[in-house]
Amino acid sequence: MNKEIQLPDTEDAPCFMQNVFDVVSAKAYIKQEMLNDEPVWSIYNYQGEKMGYAASREIAFAVANQNEFVGFSVH
Repeated sequence: MNKEIQLPDTEDAPCFMQNVFDVVSAKAYIKQEMLNDEPVWSIYNYQGEKMGYAASREIAFAVANQNEFVGFSVH
């Protein structure tokens, strides 16, 4: 049995792609690192650029959430 699949109109495609980009770009990656011989929790965007750091893991996730990012742990 063949089912027909309807694709969205081309007018809707840029909107769909923008939504996908928004979801991807809203991720923050949080990783423990050393800074001046002290442990810190670094916050990176989805492109791997460091956005900042915090003294604890909980604060790093809170900072990410306050800035409309979803935090993910990186090992």
